[in-house]
Amino acid sequence: MKVSHYQTASLDFLMEELAIVLPAGYEEIILEKQSSRRESRFFEIRRETTGAIILRYSHEALIYRGLFVGYPRLLASGETTYREETPILEVSYSLDASRNGVMQVATAKKFIAYLAVMGYTTLYLYTEDTYEVADLPYFGYLRGAYSAGEIKEIVAFAALFGMEVVPAIQTLAHLTQFLKWFPNQELQDDGNTLLIGEEKVYEAIEKMLASCQQLYQTKRIHLGMDEAYQAGLGRYLSLHGYQDRTTLMIQHMQRVLALVAKYDLEPLIWSDFIYKLLDETQVDRYYNPAFQLKAEAAATLPAGLTYVHWDYGSDTAEAYETVIDHHLAFCDLDHYVLATGAHMWNSLAPNHGKTERIIAAAVAACHRKGVKEVMLTTWGDDGQETEHWHTLLGGAYLAECVYNPKKRAEETTMAVAGVCDTLLGEGSYRWLSALRYFDEVDTVTPDNLNMTNISKLLLWQDPLVGLYDFHVAAHNKQADRTLGQYYQQLATVLTTEGDQAPKDPTIALIRERYRQLAEVLAGKAELGVHLQEARKMENPGELQKLRELCLTLATQVEELAESHEAIWMATYKSYGWEVLEQRYAGVAHRLRRVARRITNYLAGTDELLELVEERLPFMATSIPIEISGFTYRQTSVSGYC
Repeated sequence: MKVSHYQTASLDFLMEELAIVLPAGYEEIILEKQSSRRESRFFEIRRETTGAIILRYSHEALIYRGLFVGYPRLLASGETTYREETPILEVSYSLDASRNGVMQVATAKKFIAYLAVMGYTTLYLYTEDTYEVADLPYFGYLRGAYSAGEIKEIVAFAALFGMEVVPAIQTLAHLTQFLKWFPNQELQDDGNTLLIGEEKVYEAIEKMLASCQQLYQTKRIHLGMDEAYQAGLGRYLSLHGYQDRTTLMIQHMQRVLALVAKYDLEPLIWSDFIYKLLDETQVDRYYNPAFQLKAEAAATLPAGLTYVHWDYGSDTAEAYETVIDHHLAFCDLDHYVLATGAHMWNSLAPNHGKTERIIAAAVAACHRKGVKEVMLTTWGDDGQETEHWHTLLGGAYLAECVYNPKKRAEETTMAVAGVCDTLLGEGSYRWLSALRYFDEVDTVTPDNLNMTNISKLLLWQDPLVGLYDFHVAAHNKQADRTLGQYYQQLATVLTTEGDQAPKDPTIALIRERYRQLAEVLAGKAELGVHLQEARKMENPGELQKLRELCLTLATQVEELAESHEAIWMATYKSYGWEVLEQRYAGVAHRLRRVARRITNYLAGTDELLELVEERLPFMATSIPIEISGFTYRQTSVSGYC
């Protein structure tokens, strides 16, 4: 195979560092770059009558999908040609490095290689404050921010695979970690948002832009500006009085875009806040489907700006298409991107069911509407409790929908399983995909479309306060098995599934972590319910058993924390782990204290009054256990935190 120096380096990394094996005969494949006959991306691998195998491709990044996905499929089919073509010109992955988990450079390189095999062309590196900026010493302070050298190393490595790395930063809201420091208070509108109109704000933004221009090889830059719903309503209101917020936002955009032009960059922003401000109906929701354009305001929007429409909830192509059409009332397809998501945020386990549903709908809408770029986001909200490895399943699913849109759902799943097993090891997909059932428990709507995160709630909730015990008891009355029985059976599945050793040792650690989590939940899910019943019945024998269970669980939680820490340290920089370590330590410590209080109760020196109070529903829901969206603070205690 005649390849360039860059291709040799990238192929060596895939086969030697990641142990991804190509079928025999790959050495004889001839690579030919060709221009597409129409505006599309494609690769075609073909057996010629001479016996030669030729891989033709339109984009450097598709060499790797052609070799590692196309070539095995060609051999398996027995046909002479295997071809994939898509009108979607960019397939993008957004890596969140801002929710405590800053991925190590070595791990980021693995992800770049995995994404290249899937057919991704672009990596957005989402860094709110986690990148080096000269003269902003509190930017990423004690947060593991990427150094200039680290970003340059990531960018250069991606270039080996023909992949563009785009900086994704924030220039209005989502800067809580930067703004919390006392020297930056003069930049605040509120604790999350920059003060529009403040000259020092634009000085800081210019430093951010200057840094990105130096660190990245691309001209594109994602400026953020999403969810800035308090802009103009904090210190700005006190300083200047109320201003029309559409006008205010456009003024800010114009100031920032003038700086962008100074550095010869091409800007993108998230579209949600602008979409809401341009909606005549003023309905208070994300991406109102009954949107009515304020044409006069839209006419004042800056030219040349690309809008990234994020939607992580719609599960029909029609719902996406409606909002796409509304965007095209104020921008064109060349300045529009659709972002869907791999559901890993604010939970302990990935929600693969919803991920697949929304990706299938989003990509179908892109094909129908002629959208040219689709993005997969991978947020780590609430402390990055779930690591990015799980997003590789959603990443493979999105790529399959992009390059093979006519496949039936079951065919897509089989194809994704093949890709994941090629990358991570035989059998990996089967048990990794089963992790969805930590939250998609009995009675929950199939595919967990309402984002139930019950495993998180049950792990962190206090045994005596029992914020969710009403829901646990109600669920157990409806389901054929209790939650404790459910998680015990899930632990058995994770013990027996996936006998083959994964290619990356981190994947083996992940399997052990979730087996341990299932064991903990088997004992802790109903602990509060049983404690309350035993206290009300004044059953000393049962209370003594529960005391022993608390001590056992405390040890299990500490072992679980150690497994999780090993994954974190193999994936992310050490910064940020302290947040999760404190959560685990709090649970283990509290379980031991509950055991002591049970002893005191049996001795007559503690009334365990928390167990006397009637348990009320945390929220109203027709399916008792289908509750979601709560952060660690809401989950762990009932008082101030």
